[in-house]
Amino acid sequence: MEYYKNWDEVIANVSEFPHPERLVIACADDARALEAAQKAAAHATVAPILVGDRARIEPLAEAAGMDLTQVPVHHEPDNDKAAALAVSLIREGKADYLMKGHIESSALLKAVVSKDHGLTRGRLISHISYIEVPSYHKMIAITDCGMVVYPTLEQKKTIMDHAVNMLLTMGYNKPKVAVLAGIEKVNPKMKETVDAAALKEMNRNGEIRGCVVEGPIAVDIALSKEKARQKD
Repeated sequence: MEYYKNWDEVIANVSEFPHPERLVIACADDARALEAAQKAAAHATVAPILVGDRARIEPLAEAAGMDLTQVPVHHEPDNDKAAALAVSLIREGKADYLMKGHIESSALLKAVVSKDHGLTRGRLISHISYIEVPSYHKMIAITDCGMVVYPTLEQKKTIMDHAVNMLLTMGYNKPKVAVLAGIEKVNPKMKETVDAAALKEMNRNGEIRGCVVEGPIAVDIALSKEKARQKD
């Protein structure tokens, strides 16, 4: 597959999987999270697992159309403990994916990166946004969107590997990666352009695999053939 056009195509592809993935929601007393999980469950793409205060979860789950007689609920009213419990379910192989509920991102990440009980095992973690833009012809993945604020070149390579691996798992054949900067030429005074050129070279040398890397490149040129032709 070259790319997905929209979420409907993504859902159609995932719906073909033989078994739904187990999605654990930390602090699941969150209406939007429960609605999203219920919609995914309706497509047989996920099997929700809820962690949090059952008394707060039940009315929200009912409003979302979720049948709690068919959904495991782990009662834990303390947010920090609920986050730790949700993470532990993944560590123990009892869940596949973690979803944020009614809890601060920093509190959830604290459980994720815990040296003793977290999921990172000392590795860098990064954030990817996968978005549908109505005016654009295909889905776009953007990384890192705030997890690693000032990445080194080596960290940028790892972040790129994470994103590419995700897209390959989703069925992409050879994702195109644009390493963004304000200009398209390497300027020693602009570290982002130097790093972008280095990442492109790594890709050409086979150090970064499974994708095509271009950079440094401005976002308008990366997204518009017309803009690219104008600057050519």
